[in-house]
Amino acid sequence: MGSIPFPGKFLQSVYRKRRSTFARGANFNEQFRAAFTNRMCDYLNSGLSTENVLKLLEQVTQRIEPKIQRERDRWQDSMPYMKKFSRMNWMKEYAEKRPFYIREQMIDYFGFNGGQKEIEFLSSEGLKELKVNTLIIENFPWNGIYLENLPITITAKPLPGYRFVGWKNRSLKKQKTIQVLPN
Repeated sequence: MGSIPFPGKFLQSVYRKRRSTFARGANFNEQFRAAFTNRMCDYLNSGLSTENVLKLLEQVTQRIEPKIQRERDRWQDSMPYMKKFSRMNWMKEYAEKRPFYIREQMIDYFGFNGGQKEIEFLSSEGLKELKVNTLIIENFPWNGIYLENLPITITAKPLPGYRFVGWKNRSLKKQKTIQVLPN
């Protein structure tokens, strides 16, 4: 009778097969690569931005700090402790550096040319909001980091009573929605 593979190894082999299927499909489908990468950049410029992650870490720290000494007293014989806030400092450093490395990994993995480029949007009279890929930008100035040579989609939405007449850069089409390269 054949042996049943150990569940851990079985799950690892299934994961490897799925991962390689994802990787093969992602590398051959340029539209998917661009959409995935731009969406990830959108996340890194919004919910997963360094500022947001640091705010969350601060909230968690404030919430648990009053309980730390009680837990140390309770478990003093069974748990080694690190210096106060050493892990928090590590997590803050991680939050500051990780977005850069995620973008670099996408450039390497998908074989994009170019690097990272910071873009800035300024307010204009009559502008209600800009949509950058999937993000709705209402507060200006706004900065974000995207990949060079990977088109981003920008849509302008005017305030009531105003109409869209064009972009400040006259070389761009006079359409509300355009695709541009951040370079």
